[in-house]
Amino acid sequence: MIVLLVEKPNDRGGHELATKMKQLPCVRRLYIAGQDESVRELGFYIYADYADAQDIDKLIYVARLEEIKVVVIEPENPVANTILDACKTHGLTAFVGLCDALPLLNSPDDLSS
Repeated sequence: MIVLLVEKPNDRGGHELATKMKQLPCVRRLYIAGQDESVRELGFYIYADYADAQDIDKLIYVARLEEIKVVVIEPENPVANTILDACKTHGLTAFVGLCDALPLLNSPDDLSS
């Protein structure tokens, strides 16, 4: 499954959620949007300034272009609901937080590609 993780702004170094998601057997490819390039070792990095609406549009564009199946937004992201609404408007499956996404990420249905 191809997954996009939208980190909280200025997340410098921890990347606990990205590490957990990378370890899930169903995650075939992980894209990580944020402001810290050190996540490159965990997945494909996308710079995003969440104060800029164009960057939210860029996330939607990348998600559709790369056929991302699930978008997970860190709950600490101050614009999490804005990103969630944008994803849903464009027909993307999105969740705020990993706990809500886990049942889908662990399901063997047609999203496993």
